Amino acid sequence: MLPDSNVNLIGSNGFFKFKISQKPDRPLGSIINNSAAIYFDFNAPIITNTYSHTLGNEFVEFRVITSIDPLNPLKMSIAPNPMNDYTTIRVDNPNFEIGELLLMDVNGRLVKNLTFQGNSLELQRGDLSPGVYWFEVWSSTQILGKGKLIVQE
Repeated sequence: MLPDSNVNLIGSNGFFKFKISQKPDRPLGSIINNSAAIYFDFNAPIITNTYSHTLGNEFVEFRVITSIDPLNPLKMSIAPNPMNDYTTIRVDNPNFEIGELLLMDVNGRLVKNLTFQGNSLELQRGDLSPGVYWFEVWSSTQILGKGKLIVQE
């Protein structure tokens, strides 16, 4: 029962939380693909992009959904994720010079806004509470990618 985005853009955003258990004894390196169908009223569903997750030791490899140059897709990674004291975000592009990281809580409130130079940023935990955060990486006025960061207790 969200309002239409033409009436209330911020109020039209929503999320839901869920947990899925994977099959036991999946070996490291296994790939889990996931997508979703989003239904609005009685319209046909909108199918999301497929997200691929490679099982590993406490990390989530992050691939970008948008790119500056569609012929040369930009790759990013964030590790470790989940994080304890710090995590490093890397942009795999030799032409990338200056970036901005926006970190939001699950309610969409901005909790950190950091500018960085070069291809990586080490994000210190500082006063971040345990939980799930959303991040976006920007270059000038264009979003390069976004993802989820988990901060452990």
